[in-house]
Amino acid sequence: MNKKIITIIVFIICLFTISLLFFLNGDKRKLNEANKFLNNGKTVEAINIFKKLENNDKLGEEAKYGLAKTYIKMNNYKDAEKELISLINNKPNYYEGNIELYDLYKKQNRIEDAYKVIKKYYDLNKDKKAEKLMIEVEKKIKNTLVAIVKPNGGEVYSGNYITINVPKNCSIYYTTDGTKPNKSSQKYKEKISLSKTGNLTLKIIIINNINDINNETTYKYNVKSKEIVINQDLQRNLNIFMSNFAEVPFDMTFEEGNISDKQLILFGFWNNYKNYYRGIVLHGTNRFEMENGHDKLKKDYIDDSVKKYFNINTINHQTIQVDKYNSYEYSNGYYYKMHGDGECPIDYSVVYKIEDIGDGKYNIYAKKYHTSDYNPKIDWQYDFYSLNFAKSEQRYKDDLNGYEVEMVTAKVQKINENRSERYILLEYKLNK
Repeated sequence: MNKKIITIIVFIICLFTISLLFFLNGDKRKLNEANKFLNNGKTVEAINIFKKLENNDKLGEEAKYGLAKTYIKMNNYKDAEKELISLINNKPNYYEGNIELYDLYKKQNRIEDAYKVIKKYYDLNKDKKAEKLMIEVEKKIKNTLVAIVKPNGGEVYSGNYITINVPKNCSIYYTTDGTKPNKSSQKYKEKISLSKTGNLTLKIIIINNINDINNETTYKYNVKSKEIVINQDLQRNLNIFMSNFAEVPFDMTFEEGNISDKQLILFGFWNNYKNYYRGIVLHGTNRFEMENGHDKLKKDYIDDSVKKYFNINTINHQTIQVDKYNSYEYSNGYYYKMHGDGECPIDYSVVYKIEDIGDGKYNIYAKKYHTSDYNPKIDWQYDFYSLNFAKSEQRYKDDLNGYEVEMVTAKVQKINENRSERYILLEYKLNK
């Protein structure tokens, strides 16, 4: 290659380089000019130049950043946000753009969005300045995670509720046994029932759904039972209900959650015997038959009593041997018990105290009266179930030859069925 050709090639390269440098310096001068316009408050002129440069391969990022700052100066936060998001999406490590968007969100009190931006930048770069800003805004968010809890502790009555006002964009999880709550704990959706008496520790964790920042608080309660004023109708209904258990000729204790089929069968048999047997004052049609010296009762009647007073639908029917003298043989859907002569004495209960313990449940305190004689005249003339506590004491002594009184504590539940209310037994204890 001769010297003339080499000289021409070198000249062309130099000319291209000079032109490129001139072009770049020209764009750089324009960018500097736009920044001067911005600093002097000439926002329209600044925007015109920044927009022309924002697609520039070398200066586009700075132009977008300048354009966003101009929009902010004009209080046009919407377009500023759009430019900054576009900028950091293309270049996540652009520090100034991330900080500007962070500050923009803070200016609009969009604390959660500000945290989201700075945390994302910190996770990418582990920048100390960004970490400091992240911790600062995290504290601010945590201070906003406050729930209004009513009541917020102290002495409360069972049967009432705890309500929590859930902050916006948050979820609340809680425990009532003092353990630390987390996302696997019970989520608060509606009021919390105070159904058990005693000390209760409510711990709640408020979690921000946008950024997972959380705040935990503790509330302590002393839950007490609430005594109910006993009116005449309530007295009668519960006296009748409790007397069904006084009629069973065994000292039976029913433990909540641990009631056996044997107990249910014995209760069902004697509930029918006391109420639906010939020779005894009947409350309905006679349900018993006599067969070979035995009282015979269909199992379906026992099922009816168990359903009515315990709300239990199915039991395992079987022969029950109480002792060598008391056997309840089961065969082909019937129970057979050796017939005994004599009258059945009147046993009944009178309720003197009721406590509401929540969830439709009540503690019942009653006296169970045992009598030594059966007096049909008294049974027909007197309504024991409407007696109040004082009158029952007098009637018991004067008319019924009473020989024993037992104190009863029970837990019952009121249920709604077929648009009517009734009680079922959960627990029954005798205290002689």
